[in-house]
Amino acid sequence: MPKNTETIGTGKSQKKTLDEKKATSTTVTSSKDVNGTAKITDLVLRFPKEKWDWKKLTESVSVPIEFIMENHKFPWDWYTATDHTPFSFVQKHVNYKWNWEYLSENVQFEQILANQTLPWNWEIVSLHVPIEQVLKHPQLPWNWTSLSKNEDLTCDFVLAHPKLPWNFNVFCTDEKCLGEDSDLMDEVVDDDDELFFADEDESADSEEDDTSSSANSDEPLENF
Repeated sequence: MPKNTETIGTGKSQKKTLDEKKATSTTVTSSKDVNGTAKITDLVLRFPKEKWDWKKLTESVSVPIEFIMENHKFPWDWYTATDHTPFSFVQKHVNYKWNWEYLSENVQFEQILANQTLPWNWEIVSLHVPIEQVLKHPQLPWNWTSLSKNEDLTCDFVLAHPKLPWNFNVFCTDEKCLGEDSDLMDEVVDDDDELFFADEDESADSEEDDTSSSANSDEPLENF
């Protein structure tokens, strides 16, 4: 009768088997298997000093933002977490490495206005701000090239405020300047020939001076 070849490990062989199981368990708690772990948040709390891949953990759908905020002392990737973190939490932890480009585009302007000292990207803010806010808050460091690209900007608004440093090279490549508004250029030049475009015969130095003081300037205007 053939012998049963299946054996049950004892002694050293049994210890080896336990070590293998331990190694397998360690692999589960490592950074290599994030999404595949059912209760990854429990493992993070139980083994906080494990060599986790915190960026992957932050991105994982198995790690809710509520858990991240409750355990914010852990080294999460805050740049990655920015798009699903409430702004109220950002305000409390402004020293974290947030994605300020994303915040500048997606946070309501009222919140930006109430937190002007935060490191906003004003080129992005200017691109999306409700255009009437420019008149209400002339002290802000608006980017006039971005404002000239703003989808909320209309020909009527430009004509109503022709002395603002619009970037017409940007604004008038938009379809808003075409069709029935094609005479915009005639209307923004007043009777005193106060031009908003550099003369073709101007020197290169003059062009640089005009550029630095007009459309591309981030300096706030004192008077509109």
